[in-house]
Amino acid sequence: MGIKRFAAINTKVRALESHLLKKKDYDYLLELSTLSDMIAYLKKQTDYGPYLQEVEENTVSIDMLEVIFKRAMFQRMKGMIHFFTDEYKKLLRTMFMRYEIEDLKLLVRALIRHESLEIILEHLVILDINRGLDYEKLQRVTSLEALLEALEGTPYRKLLEYYMNEPPQKRIFYMEMNLDRYYFKTLNEHVEKLSSEDRGPLREMLGKNTDILNLQWIYRGRKFYGLSAEELLNYTLLGGYALKYKHLKTLCYASSMEEALQYIREGPYGFLVEKQDFEIFLELNMERYIYDEFMKMKKANRMNIIESMVYVHQLEYEMRDLFTIFEAKRYGFDRTQTLQYLVRIRKA
Repeated sequence: MGIKRFAAINTKVRALESHLLKKKDYDYLLELSTLSDMIAYLKKQTDYGPYLQEVEENTVSIDMLEVIFKRAMFQRMKGMIHFFTDEYKKLLRTMFMRYEIEDLKLLVRALIRHESLEIILEHLVILDINRGLDYEKLQRVTSLEALLEALEGTPYRKLLEYYMNEPPQKRIFYMEMNLDRYYFKTLNEHVEKLSSEDRGPLREMLGKNTDILNLQWIYRGRKFYGLSAEELLNYTLLGGYALKYKHLKTLCYASSMEEALQYIREGPYGFLVEKQDFEIFLELNMERYIYDEFMKMKKANRMNIIESMVYVHQLEYEMRDLFTIFEAKRYGFDRTQTLQYLVRIRKA
């Protein structure tokens, strides 16, 4: 894409980064005792203010805030697309496809579990970047069959309909995994079309993310869904960085959960399961690892696509941490307790 082209987008990204919350913002938020006080601070003292102008601090719910903040996040991200062309623009659009998939997962879970769709529909992001989903149709579905009809003409229909006859719980697991496999397959295909200087670091980062997801899925599949070794292996993602097919096969065919965990402990991701209470913090530690890897990669790469990719993830993790703080206040957690669950800020 060329250094000159990246000079423009990286200047834009650095400007956007300056609007991310600072440590002083986290420190202040952690000291506040109510959700309304936090919203008042974010409205008056941060760049979230314009998105919160119509929000009444005393009546707003966390669910309502989630929608507002997600849409604010995507408005920031959408502004980046115009700086890219060709395969780079396709890559960024593919990254946004993940949020379409997350919307679909919400619908699939609710429909299979026969839950009310009212709250789910309010939480759809409706990014409308790829124009792949007809959200008007999606908001009218009342069954999984109707969802498939609404997905006619998109690649998502075939990904879901194959599992329609599976038992409900396994159906959710299979459908979610198949959607994720499709996303990472598509993302990998676009990465391979980039210039060599961008392809290398993105391959590494995507590979490490793939490793983490495979570990998470194998653990969940064995512990909560009772999937067979063959089923587990069939649904792992290809293209990992440290965990190749032979490693995944060993994990899937381990005779017991303890044997699988011991194999993980002896590998490059052993730190994830080394503590007795690892299960409580497993997902958090995985997120922290990916965030830290992105920040290391940013330091090692200048004037290429990495700065843009890192910014997107910084923004995502900021959203995640904000809602962790909101929830912590709901349950009466103090500052020290809350810091245990944050990704970006972890020290007092």
